[in-house]
Amino acid sequence: MHFLSLENIELKKILKIVTFAIDLKKNFQKINDKFNNFMAANIFLEPSTRTYTSFKIAENKLGIKSVDFFKNNSSIEKNESLFDTTETLKALGFNLFVIRSEKNKYYEELLKIKDISIINAGDGNLDHPSQTILDLMTIYEHFGTFKDLNIAIIGDLNYSRVFLSNYKIFKRLKTNIFCVSIEEKISKLKVKNYKLSEIIEKIDVFIFLRVQRERHKISISNDYNDFFGLNEKNIKKIKDTAIILHPGPVNRDVEISSKVLDNDKRIKILEQVKNGIFARITIFLYCLNKLT
Repeated sequence: MHFLSLENIELKKILKIVTFAIDLKKNFQKINDKFNNFMAANIFLEPSTRTYTSFKIAENKLGIKSVDFFKNNSSIEKNESLFDTTETLKALGFNLFVIRSEKNKYYEELLKIKDISIINAGDGNLDHPSQTILDLMTIYEHFGTFKDLNIAIIGDLNYSRVFLSNYKIFKRLKTNIFCVSIEEKISKLKVKNYKLSEIIEKIDVFIFLRVQRERHKISISNDYNDFFGLNEKNIKKIKDTAIILHPGPVNRDVEISSKVLDNDKRIKILEQVKNGIFARITIFLYCLNKLT
């Protein structure tokens, strides 16, 4: 089974993945199986710290053997296609493929290859389903529900795969979504573009996104944080019960000021990082038909 996009998974199953991952975090001993017969190829064609490392830890915890393939240490650097690389690795015994690529829907051509599972670790500016699962975990752990939550997604929305991935599932969960884009129009979706200052007091979940400089050229002005970030002044306006998320890496004093980042208890970014391990363990179990 593949894990490519949450759009292809029914909502009931997504919620099962989220709640299973939360239970797993409390009691990892509930997994008795070891998966020594599986080999994972971690193919990361774009840089990654959190996603790559948490997938690696998840593999180790499940007993899955894994080998890492980065662009500069594989034949992809010599212009071998991703399809041929994947077929080659399958011939060597790999059956799980965790792949990140700068290309939108890179996985479509790989679906012709039989008897493997592809886990999308991020494709272009379209999707980041495993990040969405860990974000859902973090929100549900805090609120115990998604119903009627006011969620703001703030930053470089047009080029962020996290934005699109999260927006679609929040819509399915019937939350109230407020988009704050650094560009005047949100090209991916026909939605209203709010100012952070006009919604800040009613938001339950803030999700800040960095500027995707690797996907487009945009200059960041010195007053970016005043309009699109959190700082010592506007942090006083948010709810005591609100939580602040960021998929990372955080640009200090751009999306969030250092004083807020280091001192405010509503910051749940490191909790997101921790949740990433259990989200990705659960994703492996889903792909291996072991999610009960």
